[in-house]
Amino acid sequence: MESVKNETWKGKPSYFPYLTKSIWILIYRFSHIPIIYLISLITKFLMIIYDWKTLLFLFSVIIIFAIYEFLNRQLSYNNLTYSINNDSICISTKLFKKKEVKFDLNSIQNCWIERKWIDKYFEVGTIIFTIIEIDGKEQNEKEYRLESLKDYQIVSHFEFCQGKMR
Repeated sequence: MESVKNETWKGKPSYFPYLTKSIWILIYRFSHIPIIYLISLITKFLMIIYDWKTLLFLFSVIIIFAIYEFLNRQLSYNNLTYSINNDSICISTKLFKKKEVKFDLNSIQNCWIERKWIDKYFEVGTIIFTIIEIDGKEQNEKEYRLESLKDYQIVSHFEFCQGKMR
């Protein structure tokens, strides 16, 4: 990572909005269980092969992935930081190994603020950037989020966002 002198802004998400979003993700994943159960009842009604072991397996897979996603978000929170330098944005997190996503400010195509009802309640905002990444001959548009920021308005007024805000 670059020297601190070059750093324009550094921050991390506010905990309670971040926790609330993690809980919503968990609830969303668990909501798949009744849907799969209803589908299994319909298939049973239509005399299609029905096996309770397969259904149990699907439920357990959903539960495991939902809990994994929740725990991954919560355990990586302490080491999640966002930093903006003179020429790049860095999203850094560490759970078991350090993962750092860094992209050039000139590669930002669009920038916007997203504030859902839970963000407004906690007085935070999420800044979303879309950038173009070139992999060989293909251009891929990727979206990155600076999630649940208390000072989202300060970040949105940086020079690299001007003229690119939706």
